[in-house]
Amino acid sequence: MKPFVSIVALCYNHEPYIKDALDGFLMQETSFDYEVIVHDDASTDNSQKIILEYERRYPGIIRAICQSENQKSKGNGLVTKIAYSAAKGKYIATCECDDFWIDPQKLQKQVDFLEDNPDYIMCFTNGCVVDSDKRVVQDYQVVNNKKGTYTLNDVPVFAPHHTRTFRNFDWSSVPELVYEAKGMDTFICAWLMKFGNIKYFDYVSSAYRIHSGGIFSSLSKLEEKQHLIDTRLILLKMLPGHKRVQNQLIDHLDGASKYIYKLIELKKFYLLFYRIFKVVDIMYKFRSLKFYMKGLLRFLYRSLMR
Repeated sequence: MKPFVSIVALCYNHEPYIKDALDGFLMQETSFDYEVIVHDDASTDNSQKIILEYERRYPGIIRAICQSENQKSKGNGLVTKIAYSAAKGKYIATCECDDFWIDPQKLQKQVDFLEDNPDYIMCFTNGCVVDSDKRVVQDYQVVNNKKGTYTLNDVPVFAPHHTRTFRNFDWSSVPELVYEAKGMDTFICAWLMKFGNIKYFDYVSSAYRIHSGGIFSSLSKLEEKQHLIDTRLILLKMLPGHKRVQNQLIDHLDGASKYIYKLIELKKFYLLFYRIFKVVDIMYKFRSLKFYMKGLLRFLYRSLMR
């Protein structure tokens, strides 16, 4: 029988955590059938062994895609394309294999809402943050700018990846632009918003895990700002002239100015400024120049005080 929902879970070297993720999927209480697509990107630990054991124990629910060669290294967004294109359900729910769900009604609540509200393309919830031992270190991920409904004017929306459920569609129709930057979660969300609104439920349905192997949580402060700026520069290609995206570009440039201690970091900061200056509207050019000078003066002051 064709599943109504496809849970798409991406894995790479998540051996210590993947059972929490899989058990969170399997505990879901639903009135519909669902499948769990687990894409392992050639892990070098025992992740694939665990995935295949779960597939053996839960045939017809767990569907493993185990790569022998790392696909992420072959092109940005390739893993997402492979995994999402394999989804058979009317809806897709997402979660990385180092994160996990804690609400057994999560899927049912989200699917019920989307079924009753065809003008919405996606819904998500709040999440908590845990450490590698599942101790809660942050009660809520979504703290600021909480709204019940988000529209295209609100891009980019912080919608934790592990809490999302959205309508499936033909992934071959997604432009390559969506896959250009590392912030795939942001781009998929922005692309979906071209076709409908997004609903936010203000409760915690799942947990985001911080650990040394995490991609975003392992970045330095300057690298984190660079990641956010890269994402918004490509968003601006997708949505030319978008005011909120331009405002966030300038805000993140200002944030990056606080973390310049070495000459190589100053060079990176200048390149960020230059890329922003070229593409933003005139009023934002003046603001970007102001924050570039602010960062330069901070660097010079720190150099003189050494």
